[in-house]
Amino acid sequence: MNGYELHANAYRETLKQQGDSLPQEVKASVEREIKILDIMAKLDEKERRMIFDTGAYNDIVKTYCKKAMEMHEMSGEDIQAVLGNIGYLFDTIRATEL
Repeated sequence: MNGYELHANAYRETLKQQGDSLPQEVKASVEREIKILDIMAKLDEKERRMIFDTGAYNDIVKTYCKKAMEMHEMSGEDIQAVLGNIGYLFDTIRATEL
């Protein structure tokens, strides 16, 4: 059993114990989390990297990086330079190559 399965099972247990008392939008969100975790549990590392290579997560990664650089109080110019480099790396190196 991998971490994705463990996480999904914990959510299932939560739904089993508290599902009737949860607001519908919370319950629906937990059910979506379970669905995604079940999919991820079936993928190997190469397949997860292949999903990353689709570019679907590029903006999310850049946003996290930008936030970290802002927390570190980097200059706006440096932040933009680093984000540019990250974009270049996304375009030139596949996650499956790392």
